[in-house]
Formats: sequence, structure tokens, C-alpha cells
Amino acid sequence: MKLLAVAGNPILHSRSPELFSKLFKETGVEGAYFRMLARDAGEAAAMARGMQLDGFNVTSPFKVDLIPHLDELEGPAREAGAVNCVYCRNGRLVGANTDHLGIVRALRARGTSPEGRKAVVLGAGGAARAAVYGLVKAGAAKVTIVNRTVERARKIDMGPMVDVLAVTNSEKALKECDICLSCVPGSGLLPGLESLKDGCLFMSASYHRALCPDGGKGPALVDGRDWLLFQAGPSFRMLAGKEPPASFPDPEAWDIVSSAPVRKSNVALIGFSGTGKTASGRALAALMGYHFVDTDALIESRSGMSIPALFRRGGEPAFRDLEKTVIGESVPAARRTVFATGGGAGLNGESADLLRRHCLVVWLWAPPGVCVGRIESGSRPLLGRGNVKADVEPLLAERIPKYARIAELALSSERGPATAVANWIKDEMDQAFGN
Repeated sequence: MKLLAVAGNPILHSRSPELFSKLFKETGVEGAYFRMLARDAGEAAAMARGMQLDGFNVTSPFKVDLIPHLDELEGPAREAGAVNCVYCRNGRLVGANTDHLGIVRALRARGTSPEGRKAVVLGAGGAARAAVYGLVKAGAAKVTIVNRTVERARKIDMGPMVDVLAVTNSEKALKECDICLSCVPGSGLLPGLESLKDGCLFMSASYHRALCPDGGKGPALVDGRDWLLFQAGPSFRMLAGKEPPASFPDPEAWDIVSSAPVRKSNVALIGFSGTGKTASGRALAALMGYHFVDTDALIESRSGMSIPALFRRGGEPAFRDLEKTVIGESVPAARRTVFATGGGAGLNGESADLLRRHCLVVWLWAPPGVCVGRIESGSRPLLGRGNVKADVEPLLAERIPKYARIAELALSSERGPATAVANWIKDEMDQAFGN
């Protein structure tokens, strides 16, 4: 099974998991694709290595910062100085770039070939680097980078046809350009862009708020859904190892990237023992004014005995049956509830489906060594057969694909207390869904 993700901060707004799920189904690829929230690029790379992912897409703000944490770069990523796609080859993380293909294909799909055209690129981050690289390779006559910090923009050195201007000196370039690409946060027209001429194509890299052309004079307005979709095909080919359908991007794909994230009634924390699900879940419920339910505590209450005692009496099969019953009874009926689940709660297919249907499923990740340090001796029946570390590593490796299948969001609980993890989850939800 292909284990894939998209890494960024924020990331819960991303529609890439839905796009890849569609492509998995259409191409017959067995895969899991989830959102990976990281504090910084180094943490994103460490999570990918620890989870043994086959690859991951990269979005803001890691497209440049991730490079020092990779083992190798493909040519376009090296020349552009930015990555939006990372795959694992012989245990090494290799950075690649399909953004430059996406932007050129999106422009051509709108009837605007970059060849011989004058272009302005707003911004100097990872998306801007890929845009400049793509435009230059496609034969643009001139590319002007407009950025608030000129020194940063000058680091994008791609030949004599590339110029750099400060925002305050950009009016003439904007009036003369045929293509204007905004690679800055947000999707609205920036001050000064009202000077773009009739027939100029203006495209934003941001796709979660669509630009709305008024049908009158002025530039043709295109939001970043075009860019996202036209880079997704090459990205899927690279990460999944399968050619996407010839019809992609089709109307269903456009509907997916046009849809807004849907807030579910509950939150479920999944993950291995020692990742802090109970403490983080209790803190998150308090922050959000939700109820808190620990499924292991429900099992103990129902059975009248501790988890270790349950395992001694009936073994793992009896425990899993009771766990399935408890989840089946409590999750569908819950509203505004945070569930902290046991380390194997998502192993049962029916339980996994219920959690995914009724909850935002958040996977708390921590490396095996961290989990070992947090596990109280004798408290986990499956880890009591010998050396705890020796038990943790193979059991975690076995469960990672199962967590990946149902997780909508994964983040590391290695750094910071439970209250910090809870605040981080809430902030991410607020940005994606609103307060």
C-alpha cells in the first residue's frame, strides 16, 4: 500500500487527500493519503521518515525550507530552489517539483501560452520560484519578480530574462505584462493590480477562496484551482507510480477542489500508546467546550475490570470485540465530543468507518523511543511480553498503515505538553472551519 501525505502549516484546508483518493480509486492503486501538520520543515521530514512514507506533497510554508532536510534533489527542484513533491528512493528522501508543470499547463488550458509573453510574478517564496522556473523554461520573453523584499527576490537567479522590482516600482511592469501570477498569501487582487491591462491573465496560487471575474473589462481572473489540478497529475504519477486517467482533471476533480472542508460533530484522537491521546483529548475538550470520552475507560467501566485484566481473561480478541461494541454505541450518537481511543481502536474496519464518518480523525504521532519513555510498565498488555522497545517498533510499524487509512490530520506530539497539542489542533480547526 502506498503511504502518502501532504505537509504544510496550516494544512486542514487542503483538498489533496480527496483528489488522491479519487485517483487511487480510478487507477486501482491501494493507498492512503492524509494531511500532515508540522511546526517546521525539519519536523515534516522527520515525521515522513519515522512513518516510512512512500512520499508526500509539500505546500506552504515548507517548499524552500524543506530542502536542507532532504537527501537529494531532482533537476527542476534544484534549479527552481523549491520542492512541492518528495518521494522515497532506497530509503532516501528525494525532492522534486511539479509546480512548474502545473502553472504552464494551467495557463495553456486557459488559452495563454507563456512563449514570447511578458510575465510578472508576485512574491519570492517556493511557489514563486517554481512559477519563474516554469515561465522561463516555457519561453517567456521576460519575467519580472515583484516582492516587498528585493534582496530575497534576487536570490531567484534564473538568467538575464528575469528582473526584480520592489512593489513601489512595479506599476510599469504590471501595465505591460501579459501574465500576472500572484504567489503571495490570499487570493484577492493586491493594491496596484487594477492597472493590469485588458486581456492580461491574472492567476492566484491560492485556491481556497475563488476569484470572481465580473465579466467586464480588465484582466481575466483565474484562481489557484487550475494550478493545483494541473500539477496534481504529474505529482500522482511520481508518488503513486501510476499514470492518472487521460481525462484528469475532470469535472469531479474541479468539484473536489471547489468544495469547502466540512466540520464534523466530533473529534477522535488515534495513535500509538504513549502519544498523549488522553491528556491531549481532555485538554482539547476543555478548550472547545466539548464532552470528553476515553474509550478505554468506557471499556473498563462496562467490564468492571482493568484493560490488563481483560486481556488476561479473554485475550486480545475478546478485548477487541468489546472495544468495537463500545465505539459502535458511543460514536454515532455523540455530538460535540472529543474521543481519545486506544492504540488499536482503528484496527477493526467497522470501528474505523464509524470514527471517520462521525469524527475529525486526528493521528497523534511520536517516534518509538518517545512512546517507550511515556509508557508505564505493565500498563499495556501487548507490550508486556519482554523488552518494551523491542515490542513497540514492530507493533507500531504494523499499525502505521491502519492509522494512515483513517486519519484526516496527523501531527507530532513529541514536542510540547498536552495543552500545546490541544491548542494547535483547535487553531488548525478554527482556520479551516471558522470559529
